[in-house]
Amino acid sequence: MFTEEEKKLLLKSVSGLIKGYRGVGPQSHYIKYDDHEMQVIVKGTLTPVERYMVQTFGQEYIDAIHKFYFITVAESIKKLDQIFQGKHQMELLAWEPDFLNDQVTYKIKHN
Repeated sequence: MFTEEEKKLLLKSVSGLIKGYRGVGPQSHYIKYDDHEMQVIVKGTLTPVERYMVQTFGQEYIDAIHKFYFITVAESIKKLDQIFQGKHQMELLAWEPDFLNDQVTYKIKHN
């Protein structure tokens, strides 16, 4: 289980990782904790160009970038686990991108 300090660090780390990849942090993000799984919900990470591409090309654009985003997400989870020095053994279970509404949910297993 995460301590209160670890929860604060996790929130800050998620924002920092997104900022590292995107240049800016998300508009909002929060984490739901369960015993061995957490959900990280992130809103507002698409750039104006990405929003334009999603609105203009829709599913065709989403399909084209899906794998790239998945690889980035998997790398980010590994970095989160490194921040906690493997203590929680985080592993990406699933991610549910909603590019049309600029929101992503990451489901992460932890010990």
